[in-house]
Amino acid sequence: MRRRCALVLIAVLGPLAACSPAGRPTSAPAVPATATVDSPAPSAAPTADPPVAQSPQCVDGYPRQLPASRMIPGGSDICVIENDDPDVIPRLCLTDGDLAVADMRTLRHTVSEKLSSGEAPTVFSQTLLVFKPGKAAHYLGRLRTTLSSCPSSTRAGMKITYSRADGPSAGDEVVSMKVEYRYLKPVEGMPQVRTFRVIVVRLGDQVSVVCDHGWEGAPSQDQTIFNASAEGARLLAVA
Repeated sequence: MRRRCALVLIAVLGPLAACSPAGRPTSAPAVPATATVDSPAPSAAPTADPPVAQSPQCVDGYPRQLPASRMIPGGSDICVIENDDPDVIPRLCLTDGDLAVADMRTLRHTVSEKLSSGEAPTVFSQTLLVFKPGKAAHYLGRLRTTLSSCPSSTRAGMKITYSRADGPSAGDEVVSMKVEYRYLKPVEGMPQVRTFRVIVVRLGDQVSVVCDHGWEGAPSQDQTIFNASAEGARLLAVA
């Protein structure tokens, strides 16, 4: 039976940031049925989602005014904590000046994938970033540069390495990557090497980042992440 590891996600604005596995959900999937991420059916009188309330635990400095209607439906909010463990946006060795963000929000999604043995849960996150004018294109350009100049870092007993990967086109530009997590010492119950997809899509000054987190060390199916990225890009266009 396929087992996968969920992630307790937190975004970062510190020296390094990556999409990394960090926890294991013990409950059933929050969004059952299929790996395909579909748009919600339109209602007769749609209303905008209220902004997320800032709790004492979410001390991140962002206005958090991005409504859920601009993001992939069905996720749960994750606090964006400054200068903490990297999790949901790739930064490699970029500086704070490369991430000139006016607002951001991260949702974690648990979905079911159809396997030959039945259905199994998996986890991915979507982070929506709204950059200051002109800075989103700069961020993606710097991502491409650092993929070549400093793709690897070491953190929490792991070597984290980014590489370019194939992926669907969307928006004004896309950076598709894979990130490998290699434990420097064996960890009981976990594979020594895990690899996950990361897809960054820009449209104007908005960026959607979809990070795969898989389940118990195993990645999500490619199509799950491709579908999620496509839906995130579609919602950028209608925002």
